[in-house]
Amino acid sequence: RIGEVTSDSAIVWMRVTRHSERNHDGLDLRGKGGDRTVPDGVAVDSLEGAAPGAPGQVRFRYATDPNLSDPIATPWTDVSSQADYSHQFRLSDLNPDTLYHYAADTSGPNGSPVHDSLRGSFRTAPSAGSQHDFTFVVVTCFMYAEMGARDGFRIFDTIREMNPSFAIFTGDNVYYDNENPRATTPAVARYHWHRMFSFLKHTQFFLSVPTYWQKDDH
Repeated sequence: RIGEVTSDSAIVWMRVTRHSERNHDGLDLRGKGGDRTVPDGVAVDSLEGAAPGAPGQVRFRYATDPNLSDPIATPWTDVSSQADYSHQFRLSDLNPDTLYHYAADTSGPNGSPVHDSLRGSFRTAPSAGSQHDFTFVVVTCFMYAEMGARDGFRIFDTIREMNPSFAIFTGDNVYYDNENPRATTPAVARYHWHRMFSFLKHTQFFLSVPTYWQKDDH
């Protein structure tokens, strides 16, 4: 994900997963009420929608050239279970109102094996004081139990087709306490995020639409 974009900076969030796709099978515990927990003896990583992380390394390359010739590249950085196998890169010294193309690179521990890169783009904000027309989208709450399609919320495709400059997420994206399975451990709490944002519709959206998130969102 690309977030908190300004005229000269952005924050990149990356995560290494154990598998290239979410778990489409497994025990499906979705439902409202939050009164059902993960049964004893069932691993969270085996649930429907699970996207367990894996130790490895991440790097971010970006340039104004779509072919990424002579890109700026961050150092390879290790990820571990301490931050759920994720890392944030803070980009600076970007040019205002500029379209950047990027490759999000990941690998296994010590750089091997190297995985296929994810490619995307984002545009920085205009300079302060300048006037521009732009389109943006405000998104409120999501509930997994109300998913309208097997491959994610259709609204993500609709928004992407609008080609907005950015999207603002203002509501609850997951519910630890009133949606099943009720989050009784950090692993289950993270699982709520994994299953919500590992759909192909959702990941494709975040590759091309910068986002801003409500700071106190849980």
